[in-house]
Amino acid sequence: MRMLFYIFLGFIGLFIVPALIGAQAGKNAAQTAATKANAKTASAPSCVVNLDKFDAMKDGMSYFQIERDIGCPGTKTSSASYGNTTTYMVAWKGQGSYGANMNATFRNDKLVGKAQYGLQ
Repeated sequence: MRMLFYIFLGFIGLFIVPALIGAQAGKNAAQTAATKANAKTASAPSCVVNLDKFDAMKDGMSYFQIERDIGCPGTKTSSASYGNTTTYMVAWKGQGSYGANMNATFRNDKLVGKAQYGLQ
């Protein structure tokens, strides 16, 4: 009988307790991640582009130079590759009229075109 008791305690120690601890740790990790995400969202200022930032963009600038000057990354909206050439388009929300935005086209990481709507 005593041997059965020790086997039962071993079973609890090996399987049940770690499972309970792991479940609690997973719950805590999920809560921590959610808290960090909420804090990041709440504290991060919204990034909008104005006409001055748009005008400062010059052909040949790299995406990283433009991202640095604007202060935030844009949203990649399309991408295409052919041979050694990669072309992609990036969009940013704009400051100005309703729906204001800016788009930039890059070929091999160099600005080749830009467009804007409603920037002030």
